[in-house]
Amino acid sequence: MDDQNSIQNSLLNCDNKKSGKRGRPKKYLTPEAQQEALRKQVAEANRKLRKNQKDRLQLSNVMINNVIIELVDVADKLANFESCGSEVRIEDIRIKVLTAINNLRILEK
Repeated sequence: MDDQNSIQNSLLNCDNKKSGKRGRPKKYLTPEAQQEALRKQVAEANRKLRKNQKDRLQLSNVMINNVIIELVDVADKLANFESCGSEVRIEDIRIKVLTAINNLRILEK
C-alpha cells in the first residue's frame, strides 16, 4: 500500500514539475520578464506604426506634388488659350482641373 502511495505521489510530483513530451520542467516567466516581453512587443508595434505613417505621408506628398504639377499645367494652358485661342481645348483643361480636385479629395480622407 505504501508503495502504491509513493508511486502516485511521485507521479503527481512529476506532473507538477514537468510538461511537454520530453518531460522538461515548465518555464514560467517572472512578472518582470512578462512586462519586458510586453514592452518589447509594444515597441515593435509602435515602430511598425510609425513606418506605416511615414510611408503614407510620403505617398500624400507625392500626390500633392502631382496635383500641383497638374494645376500648373492648367495655368499654362489657360495662358496659351488667352494668347493663341484655338491651340488648347477647353475639355482638356476641364479634365485636368477635375482630376486635380479629385486627387485633393482623396488626400482629405
